[in-house]
Amino acid sequence: MPFRPSLEFRVLGPLEVARGGRTLALGGERQRVLLAVLVLNANRLVPTQGLVNLLFGEDAPQTATQAVRVAVSRLRRALGDPDESQLVLTRAAGYELCVDPLAIDLGRFEHRVAVARARLREEPDAAAREFAAALALWRGGALADVAHVEAMMPEVRRLEELRNAALSERIDADLASGRGAEVIPDLEALVAAEPYREHYRAQLMLALYRSGRQSEALEVYAATRRVLRDELGLEPGPELQELQQAVLRHDETLARPASAAAASTRGRPLVAIAAVVLAAVLAVAAFLIADRSAGTPPPLVRPARILATITIPNPGCCSVTHDAVWAAGHHNGLLYKIDPATNKIVRTWPVAGFEAGVPDADAGAVWVPSAEGGLVRFDPLAGRVSAQIGDQAAAIAYAYLAMWQTSREHQLLRLDLRTNRVRTMLRYAPGGNDWDDGIAFAAGDVWIGVGDTGQLVRVDPSTGSIVKRISLGSTYSELVPAYDGGSIWAFRFVGGQQVLFRIDPATNRIVARIPVGPPGGAPPNGGIGVGDGFVWTCDWDGKISKVDERTNRVVARYSLPAVAEFVTYGDGSLWASAYDASRVYRVDPTN
Repeated sequence: MPFRPSLEFRVLGPLEVARGGRTLALGGERQRVLLAVLVLNANRLVPTQGLVNLLFGEDAPQTATQAVRVAVSRLRRALGDPDESQLVLTRAAGYELCVDPLAIDLGRFEHRVAVARARLREEPDAAAREFAAALALWRGGALADVAHVEAMMPEVRRLEELRNAALSERIDADLASGRGAEVIPDLEALVAAEPYREHYRAQLMLALYRSGRQSEALEVYAATRRVLRDELGLEPGPELQELQQAVLRHDETLARPASAAAASTRGRPLVAIAAVVLAAVLAVAAFLIADRSAGTPPPLVRPARILATITIPNPGCCSVTHDAVWAAGHHNGLLYKIDPATNKIVRTWPVAGFEAGVPDADAGAVWVPSAEGGLVRFDPLAGRVSAQIGDQAAAIAYAYLAMWQTSREHQLLRLDLRTNRVRTMLRYAPGGNDWDDGIAFAAGDVWIGVGDTGQLVRVDPSTGSIVKRISLGSTYSELVPAYDGGSIWAFRFVGGQQVLFRIDPATNRIVARIPVGPPGGAPPNGGIGVGDGFVWTCDWDGKISKVDERTNRVVARYSLPAVAEFVTYGDGSLWASAYDASRVYRVDPTN
């Protein structure tokens, strides 16, 4: 089901807060400005002194700090949140509005714009729809009811620039989709409203030219030159000058995109056929280049350079933070904290029942899935379990200020960090799962590896809708995704061979298929470590493979004293667990 927050905060228009479709009364101007600042800085500390300066200026009275406290208290009552632990938190030096980014229209706008930009190059039509959906969230001028307040003017200008950028990119997407004639009226209105914004004029020239109106395109340039010269004493910039010259010489680069030109290919069948053949040749070449490592023999196995060995009974490992490494005992239900400075276990806590899984340390807590305890939320500062939530999670991960989990019934669940309530976003595959469905995050979306079906499923977290299903082979085995900041990596057993897939989130295309480890054997246990330009996999034969992201090749294979069954990378080290040997190894990744 789509995500529907209990409170919706709206800044893309007059400032509003709504609960269940009903708009709340927010009070006077000072209180509204206070709320606007907290919303625009959601989930970040806003210093009290900064609020004093913003609300009262340089001549703030001595009672200004107390006046801010009173305004915050009234704001809490207006939001139906008299308990400060829920929404507006009091911090040592200020206040913080704790709210899911997707509960703010600006957050949803930025999310949709990010998705649109990721699709613009390869799917301009889909990108145009995403940009249009983002722009539809606007209800008027940004913060229209407090835009006149001097302290708010920089933020209002920033928001309006975000809208202008998205609008311009939506028009770029429309032009790339062959809808030049359709956007001409919009562009004419934009040029009239923003006469000095040259990119709008360049888009109008291109739209006119592609619509067969070359003389009008040149007149737009001439008019632009007159306006800039007469009113600002400037000449048009390089973009417009180069475009004018391209129009004059009928430059082929200005031709309509393929989607728009398809109807005009009847008179040029040989050209059309040649283009199809060329595209096919290029596609095959790209596939061969992506897979050329398939014929390369794997490097010889060498012993890993082990920096430390830690004994943990049947470990689920690891989650790495800047000051700790967390592991769980699969059978004893203990949570272990390892100090990376000494490689020693410094504390243990009983947190889960039988079959504790790999923990995840995020959002100020350590999260441990288990068969008996459900999803356990552990507070490392208090040293206690703060919540036990629902049934066992197949996989867990943190993103977009929420914990996300896949269930044994092929469901994507979203956990609200404030309330510990779980929402079912969607069911992405039928039946139950025999393999833990892995989870990763990239380009504003959730990516789920469905082992039963061999699909990588891309989900929009704001709507709970499936964006794309990517098939990675039908072999029945675990599918583990990870994200390195540029690509999605998925590890899977396909046709008797472990394969590491590389997917471009901008196009949803597989750009490399990398055979990893020797053929045969059983499906891999799972785990991908990514970082510093390399990907590490835990192979079926208990070895670890190291893949160079620059070449898509396996550049090293390591052996450990025991069979490695899980691997992760963090804080400059590789961490591998050997379940049967009850060992966790810290490995030098540069070896």
